[in-house]
Amino acid sequence: MLSLPTPPVGDESPLIEVAFQALAQADNTFSPFVIVGPNAAGLSEWISLAISERTRDSKSLDVLVVSGKDFARSVGLATTTDTLIDFRERIDRADVLILEMVEPVADDSATCRELSSLLDRAMSQVVGEKTQVPEAEGIPTPARCVVLTTLRLPNQTAGWPSSLSSRLLQGLSVSIGTPPRRLREARLKRRLQPWIAEIPAEVLEQWLVTPCATLAEWDQRLDQIVASLSEESFDIDSLGATSFEASNVPAEIDPKQLLRVVAKLSELRVADLKGTSRRRSMVLARSVAIYLLRHLTSLSLEAIGKLLGNRDHTTVLHAVRKITEGRATDFDTERLIDRVCRELNVDPPASEHRGSTS
Repeated sequence: MLSLPTPPVGDESPLIEVAFQALAQADNTFSPFVIVGPNAAGLSEWISLAISERTRDSKSLDVLVVSGKDFARSVGLATTTDTLIDFRERIDRADVLILEMVEPVADDSATCRELSSLLDRAMSQVVGEKTQVPEAEGIPTPARCVVLTTLRLPNQTAGWPSSLSSRLLQGLSVSIGTPPRRLREARLKRRLQPWIAEIPAEVLEQWLVTPCATLAEWDQRLDQIVASLSEESFDIDSLGATSFEASNVPAEIDPKQLLRVVAKLSELRVADLKGTSRRRSMVLARSVAIYLLRHLTSLSLEAIGKLLGNRDHTTVLHAVRKITEGRATDFDTERLIDRVCRELNVDPPASEHRGSTS
């Protein structure tokens, strides 16, 4: 089995390792786990990594992964079709329930109540396990572990009802802003497997402690190393910390591909982005497309306007400023930007970015 040195956590929050170990060791004392941060940090993969540790020496687990948006939709459908009991049974069969980007749940009171009920059932199972209360025959086992990912802490300030936010925060809340060491180490092992035995341990450690903002950036660095190691004339003794520096060359983004991704993730057509509809969903998608075209491509305001249905450059400028100012307060905007950039495998523009818009 491959192994890397395991030094102190360093500047990474100790709670990140606590959460990882709790998930890996099936310690439900901390459930629900609330993992706060952007998708670009690799939250979902980090959770999966922890759960894979949990199943390595035991029976497989039934893991159910649902987006917050799909959970809200399913609750609404089950409520209107009188199939709520069936929906709960499906949820409760899971040993681990992962709700990704759970913010949409807060927008509907019925969905909030259903999540509260789910948490209550999960907690009652944890209590039952600790007191060895036998499970009634024929009753499905409730979700033993609930994990939620979110861009912001689910408190009242973020729009969550107090009764539900207090339940969510009774578990373990962890903020993960950049790819955790465990995840970066796992990817490094996998990508460099053919050469890792030959690379000095101190060099591997230098790479692991190098600051990294997003998982896409980490993968770009690994690509650089793999490319170097694959060269026949490459001297492995020349490796060092500088071999792992991030490339300063920005990724080339195809503007038309960007529009296709925004449209797909917004459940729209590219023609909708170029149209004149003022529906909120279309306006948001169109504005985000303009904003990302401005910051991820070299297109001028005039060229962006032409691409988006021959819009005037002042309209384009207004959209860029609107998204720039709204990212800090509007969850839908930030989530769409994050998802588009993840799909394109690029780093999202920094939320405080105030680059030239003229």
